[in-house]
Amino acid sequence: MNGEVFTPRPPEVGFARAGLNPPAAYYVNENATLVIDTWSSTAPAALTITAEVLTADGQITLSSWSHTPNTNRTRATSRFPLIEGFLLSVIVDATGLAYRRGHTWCMVSIQRGEAATGVAEAVLIADYITDTRRLAWPVDALSHPTDGLGLISSVAGSDPAAGAEWSITVPAGARWRVLGVIATLTTSATVASRIATLVVDDGTNWLYNSAAQTAQGASQYVVYCWGAALPSAATAGGVSNNPLPTGLDLAPGYRLRSSTANLQVGDDWSAPRALVQEWVEP
Repeated sequence: MNGEVFTPRPPEVGFARAGLNPPAAYYVNENATLVIDTWSSTAPAALTITAEVLTADGQITLSSWSHTPNTNRTRATSRFPLIEGFLLSVIVDATGLAYRRGHTWCMVSIQRGEAATGVAEAVLIADYITDTRRLAWPVDALSHPTDGLGLISSVAGSDPAAGAEWSITVPAGARWRVLGVIATLTTSATVASRIATLVVDDGTNWLYNSAAQTAQGASQYVVYCWGAALPSAATAGGVSNNPLPTGLDLAPGYRLRSSTANLQVGDDWSAPRALVQEWVEP
């Protein structure tokens, strides 16, 4: 540099090397337990939970455990004892597992005592775990199971016998937002004017119904479609389009079902199929 001597400036900021404040605000003792609760609707696969603790002697310890959710949206709980020190981080990982948002709700908390009778102290994590998104404390904010987008699912009902109606019931532990329903009706040669209606009920009481605009006669095959904000239209080309309300949220035990005026013994509904957005609802 043309013979010039470069003299670096002294640092303008200094850092303490002793008597430092704790690196984390959450201190746990030997009575603390990490509790993992999950509610899942998919095939069982073990989640990995890791916790990082700074002990009193200045060592950072990393503990790792596994937890397998149930498959029927019921609660599965695991409890893991923590060592004493400053809790630095907790991570829940489902990398490589077939978990999508809406499949598995995960809650991580701290309690005093290891048994089921321990006293809850704090909730660290509450959100859906997926194969592409780890849950982390203290990074992630807490949320509710029905916040955000649910799981887009195609749900098939049972194929009813000839002369019978079809029905789909919201399972326990789930909330559905119904986006669309489809089923076909093949009528017998018996002369009658059938009117197909989709009924929404709470298991007993009618809450909403959407009837087809056009009657179906004998020896006909019609595809019935009900969709959110779909306009009602006369049957054309063997397809009947009919409306559903937008934001049609159904609780466990609520039903989607057919009610067909003048349904004959030989008339045959196919197995229905519904397109829904699903959340786990503990």
